[in-house]
Amino acid sequence: MEMGQPPAQLDGADVLFWAASRGGGFYELGGEPPHIRVVAMAIAQYSDQKTVSLFGCDGSWNVVADMDWDSIEEAKEVAAQKAGGETLIWHPGQKTS
Repeated sequence: MEMGQPPAQLDGADVLFWAASRGGGFYELGGEPPHIRVVAMAIAQYSDQKTVSLFGCDGSWNVVADMDWDSIEEAKEVAAQKAGGETLIWHPGQKTS
C-alpha cells in the first residue's frame, strides 16, 4: 500500500522529514492486542522547542509513538535502527507559513 505524504503538522509539530514503509511496516507496538503497526516515521519540531521529535505513525498518519532527540541526525540514526532492516527514504515535509 502506497502512503501519501503527511500533513504539514503532526500533533501540532511541523513535519521536517518523513519516510513511509515500502513493505509491511517498520515495527509493531506491543501491549494489549490489537497491536499497532508503525508504517511511517516523521521527524518534526514544535515551534517552541529546540529538540526534534521522531514520530511513529499508523497508516493514517496518526502519531502512535514519539521520542525526543537533540538533532535531526540523531533522530534519523534511531529511525534507521527501528526500521527493521528497511532502507529509509527521507522526504522533506511541507513548508508551513
